[in-house]
Amino acid sequence: MEDVINVQLWNAAERDGYAFFGVFDGHGGSEAATFADKHLRREIDGQETFWSDDDGCVIDAIKTGFVSTHKLMMTAVGLLCNTSCLGFHSVSK
Repeated sequence: MEDVINVQLWNAAERDGYAFFGVFDGHGGSEAATFADKHLRREIDGQETFWSDDDGCVIDAIKTGFVSTHKLMMTAVGLLCNTSCLGFHSVSK
C-alpha cells in the first residue's frame, strides 16, 4: 500500500501547464514517502531546464530533481530510501 499519493495540476499564466502524479511508498515507514512528497515536485520544477521546449532538457531536469531530493533526504534524515513512482503529463498546446 502506498504511503502518499499526490495529484496536482499546474497552469501558471507565464508558463505551459503540467500535471504531477506522485505515488510514494516508503518501504518500511511513511517518513521517506512524506519527505519525497513534500520536496520532489519543487526540486523538479525548480530546475530551469524543466521549462524548456526540448524534451531532453526536461528529462534531465526530472532526473536532477530526483537526485536533488535524494540528497536532501540524506542530509535531512540520513535515510537511504527506495521510494517513488512518478508521472508528468504536459498540458501545453
